[in-house]
Amino acid sequence: MNEGDTFSNPLSEQELLELEAFLISERASGNAMPMDALDGFLTALVIGPVAVLPDEWIPFVLGDEKDEDSADLEEAEKIISFLMRYMNSLVGGFQLNADNFVPIFQCCEFENREDADAAATSWALGFILGMELRFEEWKPLFDVADEGNEEEELILAPILLLAGQEHDAHQLTESDKDILKELIAESVTNIHRFWQPYRTDSHQNQNDFPSSPDRQ
Repeated sequence: MNEGDTFSNPLSEQELLELEAFLISERASGNAMPMDALDGFLTALVIGPVAVLPDEWIPFVLGDEKDEDSADLEEAEKIISFLMRYMNSLVGGFQLNADNFVPIFQCCEFENREDADAAATSWALGFILGMELRFEEWKPLFDVADEGNEEEELILAPILLLAGQEHDAHQLTESDKDILKELIAESVTNIHRFWQPYRTDSHQNQNDFPSSPDRQ
């Protein structure tokens, strides 16, 4: 099996738990993204107008680099492969049927309301970070919304509101937040559809193993 085949395999439930545990552990940077933010971030990259190569987005996910001398190379390579497979599973899902997209926070059970809301907010903030990584390329969507096109404005509204980026976000009730959470999947599908005329052939599975300081 070559590396391309390996990166095409979706993560198992155990591997997802292992990735989640690493991202919040002391072995990762204090700036590493939690899983909800990671899912939102990668979703934005996958459905956006241009591709972002692994050498750029993986360090962004993992945050500031740790001391290389103390890094576990084997673990680092495993985590990178997990991230690549996670990204490629999102790519495959949108290629197969974008209407089936479900954000990760809707697939989880939470101990309380506060944790559920925090997960949705984290996802939305991750998505916004993904947009900001290629802000110039995303501008056509923002420009259309700013022109008063209600349909395009509503595409972004649930994400921006959940992320607290709108001026009236602080006024959201629990019922409002529940509605916005349910609208996220539809928003993502519509954003994906918006970019289809712009999208290049760059959204193919990203099977090139990214370089790292230890693999020069």
